[in-house]
Amino acid sequence: MLTLSTLAVCLAAVLASSAPSCRAAALNPAFLWSSSPIFSLSADQEPSRISHQVQGSGFLFGVVDALAGKASGSLEFISTESLKKPDAIILLIGQSQKAGSVLEAKNAEEAAPLRQAMTSAASSLALPFVQHLGGDFVSSWEAHLQQASIPMTLVGNCGHSADASSTAALTREAATHGIQAALSKSSQVVLVCSNAEASLEQEMQLLEAAKEAAGSSSAVFGFVVQPSQGGAKAVGRSLLEASSASGSMLRLPTEEDLASFAASRDASAAAAKELDRARSSAQLAGLASDPRLTPAGFRPVPGGFKPSSLPVRPGNQGGDTPFQGLVCDDKCQVQVTMVEVAILGFTLISALISGTWLMHGVGTPTRFETSKESQHSQ
Repeated sequence: MLTLSTLAVCLAAVLASSAPSCRAAALNPAFLWSSSPIFSLSADQEPSRISHQVQGSGFLFGVVDALAGKASGSLEFISTESLKKPDAIILLIGQSQKAGSVLEAKNAEEAAPLRQAMTSAASSLALPFVQHLGGDFVSSWEAHLQQASIPMTLVGNCGHSADASSTAALTREAATHGIQAALSKSSQVVLVCSNAEASLEQEMQLLEAAKEAAGSSSAVFGFVVQPSQGGAKAVGRSLLEASSASGSMLRLPTEEDLASFAASRDASAAAAKELDRARSSAQLAGLASDPRLTPAGFRPVPGGFKPSSLPVRPGNQGGDTPFQGLVCDDKCQVQVTMVEVAILGFTLISALISGTWLMHGVGTPTRFETSKESQHSQ
């Protein structure tokens, strides 16, 4: 889990423009926007939402599932009351992660298409901190969409080989043609992959190509930055000022942002602890109701002590009982009998020696004798 101290180190590295990367977690930004009010509004009724919570790849999968009509129940930031399934979901998988170039204020001019798309959309959602858990990024998307039975099409350099960076760059015209062909096949999700060496400006051109290819169709667009080959930097910065009048595209997180992040982390830890306590209580209740764990389960077995008389933990078939495999055979019975006889003989001999010493050493009379004091009195 990314702690506040780790986040502070990441911020210091970014401000100092240092070369070492922060490898505590691969955090990358993700942007989603639509021409229809899909994402729920914030408290101030602004159409753009910025969540400073650390989200995982599973959250993005859940958003796509909800938009494709494959998710059950409600999802954070998704307004399910008036949700109309879009015709397509077009996601650009950004390949360039040069010290968080998407988040740099100095690159605001190059990232203008993204900013304009986010601010002019009917609803948008910005996720500065998305954590990807290893593995091939595109392959994980393919596997999830196939498992969810969501029709998908790959456009561009989405290969998984090590030399994928050597392929030709995806041009704007090729992207437009590929997306249009995918939409004609009724693909719900279109993954557009840029070249590994593509610049931020080239990726922004692909965003414009996606908008052009969608035309008047209702579509949800996304720009997701995947981790770089060498491990993406944990860029601890928020993005996209809510007001379009601001000259800076980005800002560093304030103390309120960090406090919100800490509160979210503490709430998640408390919820996990409560879930563990509930699970433990449920397990104890299940064990208490198991007839094999009641005193009736400890009945003697004729012919010796056998493992079958031991209680078995539910769901384990006795595989980890402490006496698993122990059977008292005939030889064991003889040895047990000899030990019992030895203990009994030792007890009898000890009693005999003690009685003899009391009678002859101390002079204690038996029940058939008269004490010396009684003899003198007579």
